[in-house]
Amino acid sequence: MNTTSPSQRPASTEARLEAEEAVIKAVREIAYGMVEVVVHDHRITEIRQIRRMRIDDR
Repeated sequence: MNTTSPSQRPASTEARLEAEEAVIKAVREIAYGMVEVVVHDHRITEIRQIRRMRIDDR
């Protein structure tokens, strides 16, 4: 018998796809910067965007 604790169970397919789509959206929204993905117990729990603005000083 395979027993797993709730924290070891994978996220539902729908929740996983939603989280993955949110990461892709975060990447597409910024021209310069970083997207940081926080994972806890095999699940995306947080997405952070750090935006940078380029200033051309010519």
